[in-house]
Amino acid sequence: VVVQQDQQLRINFASSFCYVDQAVEEVLAFVQYLDISIKRFDLNIIMRESLNNAVEHGNQSEYARRVKCQVWVEPDSFCMTVEDEGEGFDWNGLHSTDIGALRDGGKGLLLMQTFGFDASYNDKGNIVLLKKSLI
Repeated sequence: VVVQQDQQLRINFASSFCYVDQAVEEVLAFVQYLDISIKRFDLNIIMRESLNNAVEHGNQSEYARRVKCQVWVEPDSFCMTVEDEGEGFDWNGLHSTDIGALRDGGKGLLLMQTFGFDASYNDKGNIVLLKKSLI
């Protein structure tokens, strides 16, 4: 399900990798429609990483569980949340910038930081907020 309202886009889909491509394309089209100055390549990579994580790790690829993605623009930032219906995870230890130290996870967070996205999580660890400065 895709809903666009003003300068906000909401996407809700079953936990299957087959829907990730469509969600990414919807967001890229939305960004183009609003003429947001953000690199499509960077956004494509970050979207795929966060949505695939929600499907695979968050929802354990259980089709009945949903992935929700919300995208909006603030005056100086591109913002996106990705939410899954999983148990969440302990994100507190994922602040290393050394990829060798991230064997058990966290490489996606490092990738997000590399592309200039700030990531924060809710307490449970099943919602990520990604922000990228547009200035």
